Amino acid sequence: PVMLASYQMSNPHGLGVDNGRLFICEGGFGLRFLNAPSAAGIKQVSHQTGFNAYDVIPFPGENRLLVTAVEGLYQYDYSSMANPVLLSRIPVKH
Repeated sequence: PVMLASYQMSNPHGLGVDNGRLFICEGGFGLRFLNAPSAAGIKQVSHQTGFNAYDVIPFPGENRLLVTAVEGLYQYDYSSMANPVLLSRIPVKH
């Protein structure tokens, strides 16, 4: 293996990819939406905060994202990576 690039993250957890779109959960630092046309060309487009994101599942073709977090399950529409829309939240009690 050869390192192509390195990117600074605050607290990376789970990630998901959909056709050059990258989603990275960062625990207490929220969720990052990034354009990733190549390993050397990744750029952050949006950053959602206010929750502890652990894992993410993109649904290609639907532009829907399921995010697991300490606070519950979140569903986003990422048709616009710059302005993702929170569609729903299911709170979870511990």
